[in-house]
Amino acid sequence: MRDLNSTMFYKAKFNITANKPEDCDLLWELVMIVRKWIVGKLNRYGCKAVDNDTKRWTTFKLGGKLYDVEDKNRFFAESAYHVCRKEPEKISWACMIVEKPVAKQGYAAREWITEIGFRTLNAASAEISYVVTYSDAAGFIGPCQEMPQISVPNVIRNLFSDRKLTCTIGNNVLTDKPQRLKAGDYPRFERLLLDSERELPLLYISPKRETGTEEARLLVTPKKIAETVVGNTLVFYSDDLDFSKEMRYLGNAAYNCTGGAIRVYMPHIDFRDKGDPYRHRFITAKEIEENGEDDICHIFRRALAQDVHFYESMFRLENCKALQTEGIHRARMEAVQQKSENDVDEALKLLMEESAEREKAEQAVLSYQDQLEEKKRELYSLNIQLESMRNTANECTKLESALRDVRAIKSFPRTPTELAGYFAIVYPERIAFTERGYRSLKDCTTKPEVLWEVLYYIANDLYDLLQKDSAMAYKEFKAQTGWDCSRGEGSMTRKDAKLMRQYIDEYNGQEIDIEAHVKGGVKESDPRFVRVYFGYDPTIAKQILIGHCGKHLENYSSKKLK
Repeated sequence: MRDLNSTMFYKAKFNITANKPEDCDLLWELVMIVRKWIVGKLNRYGCKAVDNDTKRWTTFKLGGKLYDVEDKNRFFAESAYHVCRKEPEKISWACMIVEKPVAKQGYAAREWITEIGFRTLNAASAEISYVVTYSDAAGFIGPCQEMPQISVPNVIRNLFSDRKLTCTIGNNVLTDKPQRLKAGDYPRFERLLLDSERELPLLYISPKRETGTEEARLLVTPKKIAETVVGNTLVFYSDDLDFSKEMRYLGNAAYNCTGGAIRVYMPHIDFRDKGDPYRHRFITAKEIEENGEDDICHIFRRALAQDVHFYESMFRLENCKALQTEGIHRARMEAVQQKSENDVDEALKLLMEESAEREKAEQAVLSYQDQLEEKKRELYSLNIQLESMRNTANECTKLESALRDVRAIKSFPRTPTELAGYFAIVYPERIAFTERGYRSLKDCTTKPEVLWEVLYYIANDLYDLLQKDSAMAYKEFKAQTGWDCSRGEGSMTRKDAKLMRQYIDEYNGQEIDIEAHVKGGVKESDPRFVRVYFGYDPTIAKQILIGHCGKHLENYSSKKLK
């Protein structure tokens, strides 16, 4: 019943491994870290709420209780310890620590509960469960204290910094610090993203270009984000615009994250599943700037460190007590079974029958719990499928609207501007023009039939290729259509910051790179000459965004000719 009145503050589940197993008692190491935390927190300013004596904590390790030394009811702790009789190396331990800080005058008292679970996996490693909740005094007529600020539990921080230990989820080492990515790091980052054995999410913070410059800035503080999701997610960031270029050039466009956006990459990425990109949610730069860093932190805290769905149930004090009870029950059963049948009277027979029924009921409860967890996982999977179907439904709605708009077209488009309008109507989910893109059409001298062909292939072939494999899309586009398609300008152009500013456009208030282009013809005076510059970034828009049509934007080669 305790949990019904509680608010989740933090939750994590991971493994700890002793770097030198022969010199490290994992459980004692954990208990000492817990002692350091609670003693340092409560025994301050002349107070002594917690007994610091090692003997008391040795007893606590083996199962016991601790009380407020000064009888002021500020603190209470209880632990349970269990060793499997048949497998003594299997040790289970859990504790519950209750804190009751002095309430602010006129506000409801607040109680904090920290539950820590420990289960050995082998001689060198163990599984840690960590849950922190808080609740305000029930029935209090008056205001409650404000929501607590996001913070890293000191026990978690100390576990990560303990040189005797390594904390992991799957094959990933956990840290409470963000990891910086620079130019040249994308291949390594992509290998981590695509690792089939990765079991925890990765969060990436992309840089945003300062308007009119080549300088980059981050819209959130990486350290603050890392501390928000500590123990559940690895945080990466880059303040290097060249890393964003690497991601655009080398990565699959459906999974890219640029322009100041933040994206969470869930485990088991599957390029073959068209709906898979929807699992890897992102927050756009525009949303971050509108809502602010604190709101973004609360979003990630709730999704990744409170309402955590990517691991199973936690091992808590009540679970450890259940193991103790089950152990005592089994020991009694075995003692009864060892007696001679001649010595077993009717009462013992009834006890045996009752015990068997009880064990059967307990097994049924465990089975139902397993089924419940499985149903939770199925529900999460179904919610992901539902989100994918909603996106499909939205696309179908757009297509229906496009069909109605097409039927309303009274005359064939004859100018570049009319052609652009036509394709924006027919392919609203695949192609869109920026304001700059529409303006460029006024000066476009390309023959309408040539521009028609280019836009048709972009809306159909190129869009499909980008969805399939953006790294190979440009090469495959030429093979399929005969039209040249470049992912970007040459290296000399990219070194010139002034020239590169031409390739920065905006769509819905967000920066978009339009360096990629489809090209045809050599002389600009030729009516078949065409350059269509575009960008594709799903964190900004699902469509290919066209920012310029017509003549060649200036590059290093054309600059030299002037």
